[in-house]
Amino acid sequence: MKKYLHTQIAESSIALPSVVIVSFVVWIINGVADMWWLQCSLMAATIYAIVELNNSNVLIRVRSRMTSSVFLLYTSTYPAFFTSIRYTFVVLCLTLFLLLLFHSYQDKTSVRLLYYSHILLGIASLFYVQILLFIPLFWLLALTNIQSLTFRTWMASLLGILTPYWLLLPLLLYRRDISIAEQHFQPLFHYGNAFNFSLFTAGQLFTAIIVWTLGTVGAIHFLRFNYEDRIRTRQLFGFFAWTTIFATFLLFLQPDSFDPLMRIIILSLSTFTAHYFSLTRTRLAFIIFIAGVIAITLAIIFNLASPMAWK
Repeated sequence: MKKYLHTQIAESSIALPSVVIVSFVVWIINGVADMWWLQCSLMAATIYAIVELNNSNVLIRVRSRMTSSVFLLYTSTYPAFFTSIRYTFVVLCLTLFLLLLFHSYQDKTSVRLLYYSHILLGIASLFYVQILLFIPLFWLLALTNIQSLTFRTWMASLLGILTPYWLLLPLLLYRRDISIAEQHFQPLFHYGNAFNFSLFTAGQLFTAIIVWTLGTVGAIHFLRFNYEDRIRTRQLFGFFAWTTIFATFLLFLQPDSFDPLMRIIILSLSTFTAHYFSLTRTRLAFIIFIAGVIAITLAIIFNLASPMAWK
């Protein structure tokens, strides 16, 4: 079967380094912020974790770095993603959480994996407390898709989430200031701007439309041809799908949380986009690939040329 350009790129060993260079140039043009070395280190660690997530779970049946490449390209479309160390760290924690959780697939004795993975969620919630809203969904998916949730592993996960807060409790008691805890958990109940789409900037909408469109195309293709993948792969992609749906719904409820929630959506939908372009050898996929590259390029130029579109 003829190999189109998109499949050649997907299987190329220089795809990820090339995307890294593009993203670095975008980051430099956007302006180097303080603590740039930390931001760069966190992003590099996240990319490496995504590579490990793909390899250890065989998300794509061919040798490809497309998942991490797509994630980085999606991230490059919105300059603010390169300025927030806080949310970059949250995505790193979430990626490591998925890496550990997926290792517990069908292992109902994986108490340590559930504990350590949920410690990462607890740490992430210190920087973005709304990540706690995902926990009931993750528990349900751990039961249905990962098939590793039992009473013991559930207790381990609960203890893992609470561990970072227990470690910080002495500091809170020492300061005798309960208002710190109140302020931290208050965003969990903030829905005053629900479905207020006017809060989205033009740059945010441009990025979201590209990610959702290409991700949806990949998801539809996966649903049609998932019989070609292993059962485990189908279950893991189901995990990504439900995470995307919930994050999108939460984004509509809290549109002022675009930065962290769109990062979570990008992390999840990158897998579908990468799977589609890596395994589909049709002219239509080639056309969609070219259109996607053009759209991403235009989004990068638009957001760099019009800072007010994303600030």
